[in-house]
Amino acid sequence: MNIITNGGSGDDAWTKEFRRRGSGVVLIPLESLIERLRRALDQNLLADAIVVFAIPDLSAGLPGITLLSTAVKVSEELRELPDCCAMTDGRKWKSIPFIVLIPHYFLLDDVPVESLRGTLLNHSGPEDAFLKVSEVVSE
Repeated sequence: MNIITNGGSGDDAWTKEFRRRGSGVVLIPLESLIERLRRALDQNLLADAIVVFAIPDLSAGLPGITLLSTAVKVSEELRELPDCCAMTDGRKWKSIPFIVLIPHYFLLDDVPVESLRGTLLNHSGPEDAFLKVSEVVSE
């Protein structure tokens, strides 16, 4: 399984867990993801999912943290990409799973994400995150 993620530094527990289990992990800042896909700046980039680590907006103001509202906006932009924005194997970027993972201490019922065009999941750590992403990708 190959993923694009906004989370981590490449040396964090999440990235290590995904790589330990044989996944390819490419770190791309969420703010530049859509433009990179639209312009095909990464010709050899292949992914089975885009995985975003985020927290609800009620936690705004923490540096280096992706807010859920940003993830929702990017999910909308991803789904609106033209069909010509595709990987070299022919899969369209707008068709791959967009998965947003939030820490388990945030209740999903308390997180307003009506416009999220993807899957929102809680996770309790790196292993749990990997298992949940794997399940979505295999569906």
